[in-house]
Amino acid sequence: MNAPAAGPGGRGGRGGRGGGGGRGEVGDRGGRGGRGGRGGQGGGGRGGGPARNAGTANDQYWEDFRATTQNYWNNYFEYHRRGLTRDRTKPWEDPNIPPLYRPPSGDAWDGRYPADDVQTIFARQAVGRAGYQIFSGSMGPRRRQRMGEAQAAAQAVATALSRRGIVVRLVKVLGFGGNGIASLLEVWPSGEGGPSKKVVVKSLLRRGRSMAREWTFNAALKRARHIIQLLGWGQEIMPTDGCDAEAVFDQWLPVDNDTSMLTLEFMRHGDMHGLIRKLARSNDRVPNKVLWRIFFCLVRGCIAMYEPPRIRRSPDGAELPEEQWRSIWGPDINEVLPAQTPGNPDPAGWDFIHFDLDPQNVLIGENDDNEHNVAPIFKISDLGLGKLSSSVDFQTPEGAWAWRQMGKITMLLPEQYHKEWDYIDKFPLLEPNPPRVAGKYGPWSNIFQAALCMQNLITKHTTPYPPAAIGPLNSPDGAHLFAGPAVIRDSAGRAVPPFHTHGYTLAAEPDLDRGIMHLLLRCLADLPEDRPSLWELQWLMGTMESAPDWAIGQDDPEGVRAWCDRMFGSPPAVSLWISLRPLC
Repeated sequence: MNAPAAGPGGRGGRGGRGGGGGRGEVGDRGGRGGRGGRGGQGGGGRGGGPARNAGTANDQYWEDFRATTQNYWNNYFEYHRRGLTRDRTKPWEDPNIPPLYRPPSGDAWDGRYPADDVQTIFARQAVGRAGYQIFSGSMGPRRRQRMGEAQAAAQAVATALSRRGIVVRLVKVLGFGGNGIASLLEVWPSGEGGPSKKVVVKSLLRRGRSMAREWTFNAALKRARHIIQLLGWGQEIMPTDGCDAEAVFDQWLPVDNDTSMLTLEFMRHGDMHGLIRKLARSNDRVPNKVLWRIFFCLVRGCIAMYEPPRIRRSPDGAELPEEQWRSIWGPDINEVLPAQTPGNPDPAGWDFIHFDLDPQNVLIGENDDNEHNVAPIFKISDLGLGKLSSSVDFQTPEGAWAWRQMGKITMLLPEQYHKEWDYIDKFPLLEPNPPRVAGKYGPWSNIFQAALCMQNLITKHTTPYPPAAIGPLNSPDGAHLFAGPAVIRDSAGRAVPPFHTHGYTLAAEPDLDRGIMHLLLRCLADLPEDRPSLWELQWLMGTMESAPDWAIGQDDPEGVRAWCDRMFGSPPAVSLWISLRPLC
C-alpha cells in the first residue's frame, strides 16, 4: 500500500458558507508520552543486553524510553493477551508485582503462532465472553448520580439554545461517559405548533475541553451516506424559506462554531448493540440476505473513511485543493474509491483510522428507495478517537507506543496488541524491516473492526477475549478446523494463502451463509496482508448487487421483508450504550 497523502492541518473553517469543512487534524497531540511506571523491566535492550545503535548521542534517551514506556506497554499487552486487562486493580502498574513481560530472543517475530488447540483457546475465552442478553442498561448508585449530573448538563444545553429564540425540548439523555454527554433534543424550527425535528447534541460535562478534532473529521466526511452526519443549525436545521438566509446563517454561526458541542442526525432505530441485545433475548437471528446488506453498509463507511466522497481528483488521480471539493452542503453522496491504474493499484487516500468502531458506534437509520429499501441504513459514528494514518502521533516514539491502547479492550486491533511489538527496538517507523502487523494501521484496520461488529451480530456474543488467532486456514495443518474440506477463496474465486483468523467462532454458526462466513474469516485475519482490500470489497459489492438474485421481491419466500418489518417496524427504547469520547 502506498503511503497516504497527508492532509493539511487546520479545520478548514466553519465560517465559509458552503465552504470546505476541514480535512486535516486539529492540534495533533503528539502522543500521551510514557507512563513513567516501572523502572527497569527487562533492562535496556532485548534480554537486558545493549541497545542497538549504542554509543550514539541519543543512546541515553532510548535506554530510558525502553525502561519506562516500552516495557510498560509490553507488560500491559502481555496481560492483555492472557485476558487479564479487565482487572480493575491494574496489577501491571504495581511496582511490587513482577512483570509478566519477558523480552524475547531474536531481532524479529518469526511468524509462528502458539500451538494451543482450538478447545483450549475456546475454554480460555469462555471466561471473558458473554451473550448480549445480559446487558440490561440498569445503573448502580454511582452511575445514577452521574446520570443526574448529565441530565442537568443536557438541560443547560437545551436552555442555551432556547435563548436564541427556538422552541426546544430535552427528550432524554442518550448516554454519558468521561467528560461528554449525548442528548436527544426535539426542536420546532418554525415555532410552537409547527413541524418538529429530532437532533442529537454531543456536549461537554465540564468546561475547558473541545471536540474540535471530532468536528473536523465529521466535517471532512460530510455527505458520506454511511457516516453519521454533522448538522449545521444555520444551513440544515433552521428554516430559510421566506427568510433572509444569510441572516439565519449569521444568527446560528456562534452555535455552529462552538467546539464544545456537536449536533448530529438522529438515528431512529438505535444502535447495533441494542439490535444484538434484542436478538439475543428473543433467540432470533439476522437473515443472511440482511447480513450481507449490513456488512456492505459498513464497508461503504470504511470506503468513506479512506476517501471522503467530497474529495475531487484530477484525471491523473491527484487530489485537488480543498476549495475545489464538493460543497459541504447538499444531499448524501455514495462512497467510491479512487480509481486504480496499472501503475497505481492502491491509490493513496485520506486514510482515517477509526479505532473505536464497535456495535455501540454503528447506528441504524431509516429505509430508502435504493439499496436500503428492505433493511434500513447502518452508519458509522463517533469519530473522536480516530486518526489519519499520516498523523504525527504515529511518527513519534511516545505517540506510537501510547496509541496501542486506544479503543475498547475487546475491540483492539492486532496492529495494537500483537506479539510482534515485543520485538520492536524503538518504534515501527524506525525498524530496518517494516513490521508485518505491529503499528501497521490502514484501511484494513477499519475492515477488521467492522468484521468484529458483524461477528458479534451473528454470534450474539461479545468479541472473544483474550484475542487468539486460530489457523492456519487453507493449509493441511488446519484441515481439522472444519468438519469437511473448506477452501477459503477471494472474491475472484482464487484460493488465498494460508492465514490465521480471529473469526473462527463464525464456523460454529450452522445457518450462516458460507460466502459471508469465509469473507469475514478473511476480514478478521491476524495479519493485515491477509485481509481483503477495500478495492476487492467494492468490486464484490458491485458484482453481488447487480446479480438477479440480490433483490428481495414482494413474494419473498424466505420471509426477509417480514423479518425486517418485525425488527425495525417500531423504534426501540433509545440506547444508553452510546460511546462518548470528546477529545481535544
